[in-house]
Amino acid sequence: NQENSWFCKTKVGKAHGFDTEEIHLPSSTTTEQLLSVVYSLGDKDGIQLMWPLPGQIESQKVYQAIPVSKDIDGAHYIGQKELVGSKHANKSDDILPPVTPASVLALLHEHRVQLANKHVLVVGRSRIVGSPLAHMLREQDAVVTVVHSGTDSSLIQQIAGSADLIISCAGETDLLPAKWMKPGADVVIVGTTFDPNHDRLVSDVKGDLASVASRYTPVPGGVGPLSMPFLLRNTAKAAWNRMA
Repeated sequence: NQENSWFCKTKVGKAHGFDTEEIHLPSSTTTEQLLSVVYSLGDKDGIQLMWPLPGQIESQKVYQAIPVSKDIDGAHYIGQKELVGSKHANKSDDILPPVTPASVLALLHEHRVQLANKHVLVVGRSRIVGSPLAHMLREQDAVVTVVHSGTDSSLIQQIAGSADLIISCAGETDLLPAKWMKPGADVVIVGTTFDPNHDRLVSDVKGDLASVASRYTPVPGGVGPLSMPFLLRNTAKAAWNRMA
């Protein structure tokens, strides 16, 4: 129900002074057709490409078509950070951070979760969540391990059993049993899947988290509500940079 969801971007954007336009395309859209739409958005301050994209879309080509200055979802984040480098740290302030990872870091900071020298397990390696999140955590001196859909389940179980903090970004129902986790670990659940049979979001984690974790985020209502404010902040920053 979009009327009661933080994912209703047009409604939330309007309430905060943002002119937000959603462009809906059929699932049969080709790469060339999607690129044509992206190229037509030259007058916009920010562009967010919703994912996952249909299988026939060449996602790499489409993401690269989004100008860095309008990349409010942070798809170019890692590449831009590497280009800037540590010698030009002052320029890194102009880089738009990926929305969901920034939300996760803000949540961890607010609850004073220690990251330096802590073993953090990131489940998922997507371009705009898992990969940049791992990068941002390493910048906080965390010891980060990334597992993904190609990782054997026995290895995931072994690593989960030693992680101080687990952040699951896979979007795969019941991927990570709570019983695999280290007792007292902190758990952040980013990945969710919509269950149409029960009209609800289902997390990546299976089992009773409360019996294992020290702290954990609920589903829904954990990281999700933070993503929209960070998206609007990136949009405002992009607009400001455009006018500077």
